[in-house]
Order: sequence, then structure tokens, then C-alpha cells
Amino acid sequence: MRISVAFLTFERILTKIALVASIVMLIVSVSTGFYQVVTRFVIGVPSTWSEITTISLMIWAVLLASGPGFRYGMMMSVDVIHTLIPKKYIIYLELPIAISNLLVMLMLVWLGVELAYKVRFQNMAGLSISIAWTYAALPVGCGFASISILGRIVSLFHDRENMVNPKEVITT
Repeated sequence: MRISVAFLTFERILTKIALVASIVMLIVSVSTGFYQVVTRFVIGVPSTWSEITTISLMIWAVLLASGPGFRYGMMMSVDVIHTLIPKKYIIYLELPIAISNLLVMLMLVWLGVELAYKVRFQNMAGLSISIAWTYAALPVGCGFASISILGRIVSLFHDRENMVNPKEVITT
């Protein structure tokens, strides 16, 4: 029981870090996108770095946000089924879904590491940075998502699902 509480605390901190990092990257991505529009259409001299930076940050933001999305049950689901099933049986619905999601995320971590390693010598257009930094979003984001899914599974078994409220994540 102590290990599960410690893990849930660890997972909650990591999920919060992933969510905050995702929000920051989204803000920076929108800002660089705005900069791209201004330099291209207002000034008339398009920036060489802002487009690829915007795309890379958006990829990172989406993949980092997948962990909190899984953890707080914000991914696509059929809410009608949740309302029809009594609360004591919800684990029989959630557990197979969580396990299958976890297996997919772990497979994506493995494949993402291989992919990022293969492209490590290729540079991004307009930047002197390896494109592997963008590709690294896949294993990092799916790694965070895997920990979040494990947190959801542990919470299901310990009936701690009510502890997690998505609105609390940013405010606490």
C-alpha cells in the first residue's frame, strides 16, 4: 500500500510536469507561429527558423499532453458506457483499456528511441540542430503517458481515482 501511494505521488508530480511543459511549449509554438506570420506577410522577409520550430514545439506539446490526457480520462471514451456500469464494476471496463493503451505506449517508446537514433545525423531545415530532438518527443511523450497509465491502473485498484481532478493539476 505504501509503495502504491509513493508511486501515485511520483506519478502525479511527473504528470503535472508533463502538463506544464506541454502548456509552455504550446504558448511558445503559437508565439513563433505568430512571429512567422509577421515576418512573412508584414515585413516581407520570412524567417528561416520559426516554421520548423513551431512544428517541433507543437509535436512536443501534443505528445507531452497525452500523459495527462490518459491519466485524467480525457482521451476518447464512451461516457454512456461509464454511466451505465455500476461504479464497483468500472474496473472491468477500465483495466483492459488501460493495459492495451500501456502496451501501445511502451511499443511507441521502443520504436521512438530507434527512430530518433536513426535520424540523429540529420539536421532540421533552417536550424543547425539534429532532427532527432523533434523525433525524441515520441519516446519521451509516450514514456510520460506510460507512467500516467500505470498511475491510473494503480488508482483503480486502490479506489483513489477520485483523488485526481484535472482542474487541480495546474492550481496545486
